[in-house]
Order: sequence, then structure tokens, then C-alpha cells
Amino acid sequence: MGPFGNQDYSTSPAPAGRFVRMAFEAHPVTKERWPDLVELFDRPIVRTRFCMFYRKTRTGTGVGLENRQAMKALVDRGTVPGLIGYENGVPVAWVSLGPREDYAKLRRSPVMKPVDDRPVWSIVCFFVDRRARGRSLSERMLGAAVDFARSCGARLVEAYPVDKDERSHPDDMFFGAKSMYDRAGFREVARRRPTRPVLRKVLRPGRSATEPRARGAGPRLLSGRTAIALGTAPFVSGSVVREPRSRPAALAAAKIGSCIGTSSSGGAKPMDGIHPSQGDR
Repeated sequence: MGPFGNQDYSTSPAPAGRFVRMAFEAHPVTKERWPDLVELFDRPIVRTRFCMFYRKTRTGTGVGLENRQAMKALVDRGTVPGLIGYENGVPVAWVSLGPREDYAKLRRSPVMKPVDDRPVWSIVCFFVDRRARGRSLSERMLGAAVDFARSCGARLVEAYPVDKDERSHPDDMFFGAKSMYDRAGFREVARRRPTRPVLRKVLRPGRSATEPRARGAGPRLLSGRTAIALGTAPFVSGSVVREPRSRPAALAAAKIGSCIGTSSSGGAKPMDGIHPSQGDR
């Protein structure tokens, strides 16, 4: 399955004051990528929770092995529980998302309970490895999450960020900051506590959350979503995503589809087949 969101580059400090370009991609968690999720979650904040807290019906966070096995069972039966973000092929970031009914605890939450009965996908948690913070990876993961939800037929996505004037420790910002969602075009629809709004974004088919806005002369711009649907990885030059040269192979791969195994309610039925921190703000 191709990457979600436009492939992009960031810079990372290197010895002697130099900076290294870091190629970024985000991919849905599948059985093949399970080892990458295990590697990423081998951190003190997420090691025991394995991002299962809001998916459980009972109280408590559970123990590490129990949560890991529960997440593995989801992935093994074809559910995509979220996306992994990579820099130069190394897993460094995570976002948990899916149809709202996949997160049992949201129904009982005084802050995050349903606003209405419209089908909606929920973006619940972010995690960024401490060594990769400071490069806006949560923002990149948000764009990839929106693209993935759209590709699965979702027409409405929802989030539950933190809205505080003072700066919070990154480990306490697993829901993300409201300002990040504001920049991505989300709008507030409810607020049950002073610092905890509920935000939504309406998705329209055919436009990627990370598609460049400027359209000039030259090669036709492709969104990350379009490139994924064709089953090809876009070629990136700076921030411009150019159309791949090999068209026949792309069209042949289009039959694969881009949404595998989510239990959908947020739009058209997809094809078959926690509590971490935001961390980079």
C-alpha cells in the first residue's frame, strides 16, 4: 500500500552544525508493518498501553502484554488501527484513527461523547519519538490521517484536542493542540470543558489534505491520495509532487485499492482487506 500524505522532507541537526534531509512517509499499519509498530512503541510512555485505552469497553488501561496482544489481534484480522510515520524509512510517529464506534470509551466520555448521530471518523492519539520531535511530525501525521480517512470513504473526521494558553509538556499532548487542527481546516462543534473542544472537518472526495495549493505551469500536480489510488509512490522535488513516469504499472496496481480492513461507518464501505503523546510540540 502506498504512502499517505505527500512524501516530504524535513531537516534534522547533525554534527558540525549541519542539517540532514529526512524523507517522510506515512503508511497504514498492516500485518507486514507490525514489527515497525512494536519498534516504535518500545518507549516508556506507550510501551504498556499500546494505544488500546479508548478501544476498550472496560475501565482501566490494562497491562502491557494484554494491550499488545489486543492490538495485534486487530491488525491480524485486517483492521487498520492507525498510521506509522517514517523518516528515511525509520518508524518515528503514530496516529490512531478509525470510525468512532471503534473507540468504545468515546461513547461514555463526558468530553468526547458523540455530538450527533452522523457517521464520523475519530482521530484520537498522536505519538512522536522524542528523538524526532521539533520537526512538525504530528502535523504531517494529521494530514496523512485525513487523506487515509477520505480514501476509506469517510466524509467527516473529528478530533478532541487540548486548547490551553500555556505550553504543556509534549508527553501530555497526545490528543494534539487545537492550533494544529485549526491550521488543517478543522472547526469547533462542541466544548464540554474549557480546554477540551470537539473539532470536525468535512472531507470532499478527490482532494488531498496535503495537496499543494499553488498550481502553475509544468507537470500536473498529484495529491498523495491520487498517487496512492494508483498504487505508486510520487516523485518529490522539494514540495512539488510530480506525476510518475510509468503509467501502465500504476493503472494495473489501481485494482488493489487504498483502504484495507477498516470497520467502516464513516462513509462508503471500504474494501475488505492509548494513550500516547503528541510529542513534537
